[in-house]
Amino acid sequence: MSALAAARAHVRTIGFVSRLLPMFPSAPIDWLTRAPVIESVTYPTPGGEVRAELYRPPGRGPYPAVLMCLGVVPFGVDHPQIPRLKAALARFGFVALIHWSPAMRDRRLVPEDIENTAAAYDYLVRRPDVDPARSGLFGTCVGGSFALLAAAHPSIRDRVAFVGAFAPYSSMWTFVRDIASRTRSNGGSAESWLVDPLTRDVFVRSVTDTLAPHEAERLRADGSTDGEIDPAELSGDGRAVYALLTARDRDAAELALQALPQAMRRRLDAMSPLQHIGDIKAGLILVGHDRDDLVIPVGESRRLASALRARAGAKYTEYAMFQHADPTKRKLSPLRLIRELRRLYLSLYPMFRQAVVHRVPEGELRSATGRLGLRHMVRREEPLDGVHLPVGVHDADVRVPSGAAIELGKDPEEVRQQDAVHAAVADDEDGLSGALAGEAIDHAERPREDLIERLSARPRDETVVVPVR
Repeated sequence: MSALAAARAHVRTIGFVSRLLPMFPSAPIDWLTRAPVIESVTYPTPGGEVRAELYRPPGRGPYPAVLMCLGVVPFGVDHPQIPRLKAALARFGFVALIHWSPAMRDRRLVPEDIENTAAAYDYLVRRPDVDPARSGLFGTCVGGSFALLAAAHPSIRDRVAFVGAFAPYSSMWTFVRDIASRTRSNGGSAESWLVDPLTRDVFVRSVTDTLAPHEAERLRADGSTDGEIDPAELSGDGRAVYALLTARDRDAAELALQALPQAMRRRLDAMSPLQHIGDIKAGLILVGHDRDDLVIPVGESRRLASALRARAGAKYTEYAMFQHADPTKRKLSPLRLIRELRRLYLSLYPMFRQAVVHRVPEGELRSATGRLGLRHMVRREEPLDGVHLPVGVHDADVRVPSGAAIELGKDPEEVRQQDAVHAAVADDEDGLSGALAGEAIDHAERPREDLIERLSARPRDETVVVPVR
């Protein structure tokens, strides 16, 4: 990457973060950037025709694009943060489209949404102003899980350059078990979990979705609050679901899951990213989670990090500035806020770096069949992190090879007092050496002098370190 391209990636990442977060005024950014073009678009999906607003930079492109999957949100589609997100993406170089799932707006998770999301992405990257070699999907909450699932779908997986998931679940099996038993993983053990009401509601509505309507409504009305229902009055499938809804502990939840009808078990498999992660061909996979998330436990993302530990181009980051993707609910000291903003910037930088690096001549965008492909358009890149996300014995404990037990976001002084041997790592996190690092030679395509230029121009991708508990 040239110094100019690296500078552009830095500026775009910082500008995007500043424009996105409501704690910063948007007017200065708007003065310095071009207003996005807003289009009303219609695209087909297996679930029906979808109408949406697309935001794009002015001009012909082609630009990188991102399909956003926001999952189950407690606010409406007209919430002011929604256009703020799309405008931030468009002002800093992306064509942005949010795919709203009718099922998720009804607080239900259904496997059909995987194909619907893939169809939305297919529409997006077929646009003449979009460069598929620099495009991908990004989702938050359960939308992050479905972004991962869609990225693995055969219809688009060869045309996804990156996929990102913020606060996703990794498996419906573990997620449902934890909700039903009101527990969550903490290292090698389980701890009590006060399940968020929205999480519980989505769980109940999702596991009852295949039942007869009258039975589903009865369980949703009574089962969600552990009301009294005579199981003998229910169908066989209804009794199986009722046992899951009324499970009192982790073991009971496990037994109830195993007793579910085969059709329901297949649905859980279909909606579990861990079971499809090997089908994702994107060169860049970004996963992030706030450590104290009450809606989806951070252990879910740690399992994904474990599964991706040997995957080149995978990056996992934990934050302390969000409450389930909401930065307005946390009060941090100015110093801690600066550190968290830096962490957020570094976690998003690879996406913007790829957006400015991978450029393809117009004539090479489409194959003879009209299909878009990445195989001959994206050059091979070395891993983002030299340690490839090494993971400890337990799937919830992500650690560095040296065994350093440094918690994400801890102050260097705290680490120094607890572990002087590895204190230098924490110090480096906020130093110049933590912001600058190298990039692999691009397969001898550039001279060594250009490599030296790139070494001084881009930040190091942080490695997430979570202590073993």
